[in-house]
Amino acid sequence: MADNLSCTVVTPAQTIYAGEATYVGLPGEVGSFGVMKGHEPLVSTLGSGIVKIDAVQASESARYVIAGGYAEIDDNAVIVLADKAVAIKDINVADVRAQAAKVEETLKGIPEGDADRAYYQDQKNWLNLQLTSASAAE
Repeated sequence: MADNLSCTVVTPAQTIYAGEATYVGLPGEVGSFGVMKGHEPLVSTLGSGIVKIDAVQASESARYVIAGGYAEIDDNAVIVLADKAVAIKDINVADVRAQAAKVEETLKGIPEGDADRAYYQDQKNWLNLQLTSASAAE
């Protein structure tokens, strides 16, 4: 227990992880960084990438792909506020590929400069990030 820190990962919709960890790896905006007990207080923007949590209970260790957000490290606690997040183990590659194909088809019909294009491009980027993360985890 002495070398543990509290870790919480939340999105606007839900808490996806809450527990004790020995290490948390984060995709910082300017580079990845790790957090262990005793880390200096910090607030950081996060880029898109993988959050690696080495939980105290090995069965609870997890990897999440996130699409940006913020992290607060203070008093041996890590709070990740992610814009979007999903557990890598929960990514269904076939479903994500099908969704990506639909988004790509929709994008073809939206002219450059249309306000909807940014939304669909963001969706495409998120789906591609999931596919890349699922492939890297194999």
